[in-house]
Amino acid sequence: MEPSTAFGAFVDIFDLYESTFQLLSELGYILHVLRKFPLDPFFLAMSIMQNVIHYYSHRYISPFRRGYVIFSANKAYRRMLAFFNVAYDKDYETDIKSDGSGKYILDEFVKNREAIGDDFTGDVFNRQILDDSHSSRKRLLYIASSIYYAAMIIVFPTRLTLDAYTMLQQVPDSIRETISLISGRIRSITGTFEEIKEIYVDCDSERGTDDGYVPYLPIDDGPNRSGMKIEFRYPGTKKNALSNLSFTINPGQLVAIVGVNGSGKSSITNLFNRLYDPTEGEIFVDDIPIRSYKVDDIRSSMAILRQNHFIYPLTLRENIAIGMPGKEVTEHDFDVALEKGGAKDFIEKLPKKLDEELIPVETIRGSLAFKNTLSEELASVFESEQSRGISGGESQRLAASRTFMRLQSGLVRFLAADEPSSALDPEGEFELFSRLMEQRREMTIVLVTHRFGHITKHADLILCMKDGVLIEAGTHDELLSKGEEYYRLHNVQAQAFNKVDTYGNHVDEDSASEKSSDTPKGHRASDDQ
Repeated sequence: MEPSTAFGAFVDIFDLYESTFQLLSELGYILHVLRKFPLDPFFLAMSIMQNVIHYYSHRYISPFRRGYVIFSANKAYRRMLAFFNVAYDKDYETDIKSDGSGKYILDEFVKNREAIGDDFTGDVFNRQILDDSHSSRKRLLYIASSIYYAAMIIVFPTRLTLDAYTMLQQVPDSIRETISLISGRIRSITGTFEEIKEIYVDCDSERGTDDGYVPYLPIDDGPNRSGMKIEFRYPGTKKNALSNLSFTINPGQLVAIVGVNGSGKSSITNLFNRLYDPTEGEIFVDDIPIRSYKVDDIRSSMAILRQNHFIYPLTLRENIAIGMPGKEVTEHDFDVALEKGGAKDFIEKLPKKLDEELIPVETIRGSLAFKNTLSEELASVFESEQSRGISGGESQRLAASRTFMRLQSGLVRFLAADEPSSALDPEGEFELFSRLMEQRREMTIVLVTHRFGHITKHADLILCMKDGVLIEAGTHDELLSKGEEYYRLHNVQAQAFNKVDTYGNHVDEDSASEKSSDTPKGHRASDDQ
């Protein structure tokens, strides 16, 4: 958090208290005047109505305002805005760190900023063209209240004063402004408290990642050896997410991390490429503490595929290429990434294919009261800024394609996939994991899952987690023979494939697989679960 943001959070709270006190004072004065001059409520109502008409005609009543619109068709501006949003939106923070794309994003922002130039056209986003009719109504009420007050002076010359008239004309305006200010403060109060919470999180933890001094050079250009003996809790929390965790992964191994939701599986992947550092203990890569290595080198040597990756407000081509930022990417590279990630079919069906923008930046501002008579240029911009939704499975295929693009860099020695197939159908899941496991000849692979089958049966090492603790480690057969937590979880899922069919016959896992027309040849149904 920037210091100015932290200070602004406290200023908002003080402003809210100040505005509330001001409103109470003004209401108190009006009540005092009403008690002293009992004929004034009608006059006060007309004074208040001036502000009611002004407020609602200004904000909500469309006949009182003309349509206007501001937009940009400038390609450089749109790209600059897209990279600005990516840089400052926390949704993209994890991917930017993992992919090492921060420099590319900054360079693209600067390049497009320079292409725009330095000409300033004013704050066009705050312009609006208002009709004068609402002001006329306000003036009529002002004149009526003045005539009414003059009549009251003639009838009751000793009961009304000029001071009362002046204050009753001014106070409603002040009240309107004060209520508007309080309304704005209340709307942002939740965000303000969140910012204050961040201050305490910042004070309780080190937000930055200390860079190491040792260049990371994988041994013999092959898979790396890693291990950890740590405890870990997330910044701002008191409970350990991982406790007394200790294991070693040998070069080129296929490792499966299993357990129920909330067991700590994803927390382990957050430590591999130093998105977080252990609270206690150390992680070793090739027998050297990971904190000794340069952060950029470590992250360049790893690829992390997560369950949720946010789509950048860029073309699909750039969404995939950003997995290998700053590199020249050929059409062949795209073909390989799309084929292995499973995104080729759905992208081929899009109108612009790889040049499609699923979540384009929005530049249009204003009132589209005249949207039926849009100019051709504005209509084109309006159409181009409409988001195009895709399914959860298609989003995960897109993320997988970005990861396979990264694997083509030749630098990756460690691949971790954290529940990357939760939205895929069984066939798509099988294909994705098969292609991921094909990479084991060149790198160490860690696959996080709560499903058992194809992955666990082929894993060299299984880590079984429960409540942030590693309770078992071994191969599939070894853990089944122990009859403990892994055995229990495996049997819970296996029961879905050991059942009785509609004819009363017992159907085991193998026969169910053979009868399933939806299951790929040579792939048992249990392997997807």
